[in-house]
Amino acid sequence: LRLFYLAALLAAVLAISAPIGAAEEMDYDGDGLIGEEEFRNYAAKEAAAADVNGNGILDRDEYELTPAEAAAMDTNKDGAIQRAEFQASLMQAFKKMDKNADGRLDASERRAK
Repeated sequence: LRLFYLAALLAAVLAISAPIGAAEEMDYDGDGLIGEEEFRNYAAKEAAAADVNGNGILDRDEYELTPAEAAAMDTNKDGAIQRAEFQASLMQAFKKMDKNADGRLDASERRAK
């Protein structure tokens, strides 16, 4: 169930941001694929940008998550989502979306729900 929420969140991030070029922004080498390292860099950048007050925690007013998404990301169950938890959750979702396990998301994998 947890991975379902994470994969749905990642799919939503990719779908919502696709019109503004997020997939292209993630694809640093321009090969049309989003590699694991490319995505890790993007996830780190997004986590840092979301943590507006710079306290290392994504507060509710900094990033909109459903209660289920927040619970899935809060792996240490302290009631807060640290940047590292956010990034790790997105990386788990990346791995779930990588259907052929090649370490890269192609266009069909990015569209899959």
